[in-house]
Amino acid sequence: MARPNKKGLDFYRCNTNRYQDSKIKRLIFKYKSDGVAVWDFILNEIYRIEGSYISFDENLVFLTADALRITEELVKNIIEYCIEINLFSKEIYEKTRLLTSIPIQQFYKEAAIVSKRKVVNIPEFIQLITEETKIKQEKTEETFKKVEEMPQH
Repeated sequence: MARPNKKGLDFYRCNTNRYQDSKIKRLIFKYKSDGVAVWDFILNEIYRIEGSYISFDENLVFLTADALRITEELVKNIIEYCIEINLFSKEIYEKTRLLTSIPIQQFYKEAAIVSKRKVVNIPEFIQLITEETKIKQEKTEETFKKVEEMPQH
């Protein structure tokens, strides 16, 4: 019997310039470290559980508040602000109450390529990645193959 395909990731990298992003600067300006902590916690849960999205529900709010020792009301406000400034896709959230974004989906696909996964779990109804993004994905695959082919010393 085959092992079920894993959806989430065990590890994800962070860009060192993430705090230079104007959206993150706005989040920090409005909510200080609590804002970044909530955003980072939600990203971690997205990548850990489904890989590319998570449901914005009372359970997520409670788990986030409990983990960060802040109020549920503050967590809701921060997530809603993240949607407002497009850290999470407003379009997808309004249709599905799921939190995702183009960068989240791109990163998940790239991580799936690097880890040589056969299944990439981004449901079609929340798919944000366009053909242009797929071209970037193909270039990433080519680069990965070139690195693998390089002689090791």
